Amino acid sequence: MTTPTITLYPDTLPAKEQANAAFDTNVDNFMDWLTLTNGPELQTMITYTQDVADNVLATALAGDLPPLTGKAGDYIRANAAENGGEFRTVAQVLADISAAPLASPALTGAPTAPTPTIGTNTTQIATAAMVQAALGSYATPANTTSGTAFDFTGIPAAVNLVEMYLNEVSLDGADFLTVQLGTSGGVVSSGYIASSGRIADDSSNNVVNRTSAFPLEISNSSLKFSGIISIRRLNSGSNTWVSSHAGRISDVQTVSGGGRVALSGELTQLRLGISGGGNLFDGGQVNIRWSY
Repeated sequence: MTTPTITLYPDTLPAKEQANAAFDTNVDNFMDWLTLTNGPELQTMITYTQDVADNVLATALAGDLPPLTGKAGDYIRANAAENGGEFRTVAQVLADISAAPLASPALTGAPTAPTPTIGTNTTQIATAAMVQAALGSYATPANTTSGTAFDFTGIPAAVNLVEMYLNEVSLDGADFLTVQLGTSGGVVSSGYIASSGRIADDSSNNVVNRTSAFPLEISNSSLKFSGIISIRRLNSGSNTWVSSHAGRISDVQTVSGGGRVALSGELTQLRLGISGGGNLFDGGQVNIRWSY
C-alpha cells in the first residue's frame, strides 16, 4: 500500500495571518490519497487516518484561531500573542479549550438538551418538550348521547389541575350530573363535601348536597348543561382536591357550586356520571384537560 507524502513540521508554527505551507501540502496530499488511491483498504486507511489525526492534534497551538489563513486556520489555534509559538500536546490543547469560559454563547440552528422531568426545580435548561408537557394535554372528547357514565383514565402523576368541559350535556330524566375522582384503586364514591345550586329566573333556587360525588344540579330532562368544573390539588404533595363549577342550563338558569375530597393516592381518573335515579345521557359532549 502506498502512503501520502508527509512533510515534517518545523519546530514552530507561523505567526498571525501566516499560512503554513507544509500543513496545507500535507492536507492536500492526505486527502488525495484517502479518496483516490486506497479506498478499498479500509482498515489500513482507518489506522493511518487516526495516526495522522493524532499528529495534527498534537501539533495544534493554543490561542485565538480566526486570524490564521489557509488550511492551518481550520486546525491550528494561535497563542495569545499571535506571534507564533511551539507545538502543544493534545492534553495542553484540550485543557485550554475546557478552561475557556462560555458566557451566553449565541447558539444557532436547533440546539438540544436533556429533557428534565416535570416538577424539576433547578437551574438546568428547560426544553421545549418539558414546556409542552407542563402545559398539559387534552383527553379524547366523548359524545354523551347514551350510557350512564364516562370515564377519563390515564391522568399522569403530579398533575395539579384537571378541568372538565361540558357542552349541552343532557339526561332523559330529572336526575343531576355528578363528577367523581379516582385513584389507581378505582373511582372514589365517598368522602366528598360538595354542593351545587341552580338559580331560576324567578330568583328561586335548588341546592343539592352530596358526599358521594361533586354534583352538577340540573334536575330536568329538558335541560342542557354547558360549563366547566375545575378540580385543583390543594398543594404540592397533597392528595386533597378542591372543586368549583359554573355553567348555564338551556332555560337560562345559572348553576354553580364546589367542594372538596381527600384521596388515598394520586389522582389518575375522572368520571362523569348520573346521580343514580336510573336516567341515561341523551345529548352533548364532554372532555377533560390537565396541567401541572
